[in-house]
Amino acid sequence: MSHWKLTSKQYPTKFLPTEEDACNIPIVYTDWFVTNDKGDRVRFTQFRDEATWNSDPDSPWFYLQTNLEIPQETLEAALPYSDQLTNLDIYTRLAEFNRKSVMILGPNFHFSPISFFQIT
Repeated sequence: MSHWKLTSKQYPTKFLPTEEDACNIPIVYTDWFVTNDKGDRVRFTQFRDEATWNSDPDSPWFYLQTNLEIPQETLEAALPYSDQLTNLDIYTRLAEFNRKSVMILGPNFHFSPISFFQIT
């Protein structure tokens, strides 16, 4: 069983996300939940098969198992076509593609830049 699945089972109480929670979950995280851990509101997410966490919108994300920080570049590189994007913001889902502003619709559209992005 993946570390993510074990983490999800470990916290059976999951809260509805607030707007602040939702705005602080990078687009590369497709599965996530919010709970309390030792009195703190914590966001847990799946990154590949690993569990990651964050408890403060101004803090970086960390791997749960090692507590190592996940560099912003690692999160950005997880998106398909990330090498073709400029001014990428994985939180607002905005970027530039061929000098045009785009909104990223989701990390699972792997067909082409045209189907992956919506021009804003």
